[in-house]
Amino acid sequence: IQLAFELETSQRLNFLIKDINGRTLKTWSANFSSGYASLPINIQGFNAGVYFMVVQGTDFTDTKKFVKQ
Repeated sequence: IQLAFELETSQRLNFLIKDINGRTLKTWSANFSSGYASLPINIQGFNAGVYFMVVQGTDFTDTKKFVKQ
């Protein structure tokens, strides 16, 4: 999948992928500069199903649902 976002300030982001039961399957962190960023995420090893991508920044947390077929 491709994750795209825009940041107002440079910051470290934490990423979590959770399954439908809320179990964390993958986590990582990275530093980003302000502005637009696009990040490819490899989900090839995941089974078909519903997942949640959680992005945590300095002053926000955003969760998006995605489906792997």
